[in-house]
Amino acid sequence: MKPEEPLSKHERKKKTIVEAAIALIVAHGMESASLANIAREAGISKGTLHYYYTSKEDLIFDVAQQHVEDITAHIFSLIDKTTERHSAREILRLLFDAHRRSRFRIQLHLGLVEQAMSGNENLKRRLIEKYREWKSLVVEGLTRLIPGHEDPEMMAHLIIAAVDGINIQSVLGMDDVPIEPIASYLTGERSGKNA
Repeated sequence: MKPEEPLSKHERKKKTIVEAAIALIVAHGMESASLANIAREAGISKGTLHYYYTSKEDLIFDVAQQHVEDITAHIFSLIDKTTERHSAREILRLLFDAHRRSRFRIQLHLGLVEQAMSGNENLKRRLIEKYREWKSLVVEGLTRLIPGHEDPEMMAHLIIAAVDGINIQSVLGMDDVPIEPIASYLTGERSGKNA
């Protein structure tokens, strides 16, 4: 893995703005994330914010993009760090469990999906595009994890659907979602408990 290049001043400022927007969305919901509130949270003027983002929609898209990139990086980090020590089932269980425990990530994701479903067609289109990119990356990861799998594309759809479903159930307070059996079922591997 090559080292990341340092961010330019412009990129650092945008990152600060996106992080402020994420913090507001998670703490108070999408509606509270007005451009004025985001500027205040980022410690900049509203005019400076408008220099970087001319609309809330553009900013929300960057929030969505950052969110999907974080999820993808998490998946590949799990694969890279654990492939030699853990089976595909164990890696999938770790992924599901990590997402279930990340209230911040769940709230952000569900807030973005809610915004897209409430009529923000541009955000909806962009999120669909990001889901497709995410699916492609999951397919790539699966081919590394389970070489020769008969249908990695279908498996990727199921994994993404499972992550979304586990996230929703977690927000509802369902702590008894059977992560281990779900991972076993999806990978076709039996856990040590059931073997």
